[in-house]
Amino acid sequence: MQLLREIHSRLSYAGVTIDTTKPFELEAAMSELNAIRETLARLETEFASHMDLQALTRAGLNPRHVRALLRRADAQWEEDITADHQDEILRALTQLSPASERREEIYQQAATEVLGYNRPTSPEQTWKYARELVVQENQRLATDPLQARVQRRFTLGAPDEHGGAKFSGYTTPETGALLEALMNQAFSTTTNEDGDYRTVTQRQHDAFAEVIQWASSNRVNSTGHASLAVSITEIDDFDPTTRFPTTTRFHLSWFEIAALGGDNITDYIVVHSRSGTVKKLITGQRSASFEQRIALLAEQLVCQYPGCDVSAGQCEGHHVIPWSQCKITALDNLALMCRKHHRMNRDDRSGPHMQKTSEVVAGQTTLEWRKTTHRQPRKLPDVDSGETIRGSSPRCGVRLLQW
Repeated sequence: MQLLREIHSRLSYAGVTIDTTKPFELEAAMSELNAIRETLARLETEFASHMDLQALTRAGLNPRHVRALLRRADAQWEEDITADHQDEILRALTQLSPASERREEIYQQAATEVLGYNRPTSPEQTWKYARELVVQENQRLATDPLQARVQRRFTLGAPDEHGGAKFSGYTTPETGALLEALMNQAFSTTTNEDGDYRTVTQRQHDAFAEVIQWASSNRVNSTGHASLAVSITEIDDFDPTTRFPTTTRFHLSWFEIAALGGDNITDYIVVHSRSGTVKKLITGQRSASFEQRIALLAEQLVCQYPGCDVSAGQCEGHHVIPWSQCKITALDNLALMCRKHHRMNRDDRSGPHMQKTSEVVAGQTTLEWRKTTHRQPRKLPDVDSGETIRGSSPRCGVRLLQW
């Protein structure tokens, strides 16, 4: 806590009366305040190294400042580099290709420039210098024709309090070219007529949504590409604020379901009884096995392994009684399991390891797990026998009987 003691000793200067008519006293006071600011920057960076994004946000820090603090906490910091210049160097380095092995070298070059004879006059000039070094390194790596493919990524965030979600990514040149061509076509189909008050970015979003709808409308029926199942219970309140679970992490209102229905995207509306059992499946033409899978997704919503809440869209159909023993693929012999827990399955055990009930109490259970002879999983939820483990839906969950 040496930095904290240093700040405390410096703050004792605040009790001294400053004569604002004397420039030298003002300059000395401002210099002292700047030194305190730099010491504070070092101290909060040290604290931030032991905290995460959520903790810093709860502490009341500005999100932009939080990002700068976390960058500082994860990077080296030369002793004579001020916080402003440090932040600008690190901001430029965020654009450096992950394939580069010269991050520390580029930092040292920028730091040397700051401390050298050609010292920049402002943090902005420091950023420009560091940015130029980053661009040169990225251009050097750009000679690798597979670099864009190595860096490709896409992230879709979880729904927020409004039901929407953020997404970001980086794509390959060929995918970018195809997406831009389709976006341009979709953008021109929604002309900005009188009375259309959408911003340019809103129109870009709507064009992107149009492209997604084109892809879904032209999907291959045998695979159910881009299909979406919406789950409805007989006792649900059908008011504008009601949201219904789907086979994804997103819950949709009637307004949002209708917006998709016009493009034949939401083919699957599954109606449940009060107990959660599927009573009716409204769907398009699909093979019987695919209808079973959609009904299964809508009935269970998440992986049925105890305590797991991976969404149905990321799960696989699993035979309760192994296929090798019964040769039956029926709705009452299927359960959803995520890939991780499905891989743990062994069909050489004796008898079924789960039992699916015909009538399931809403909010309690869809499957009962029985004791088996195979090796127990490494991580078993810490619950009492008979306790319900809830997932992300009021109709999902499992009840441990005995392991």
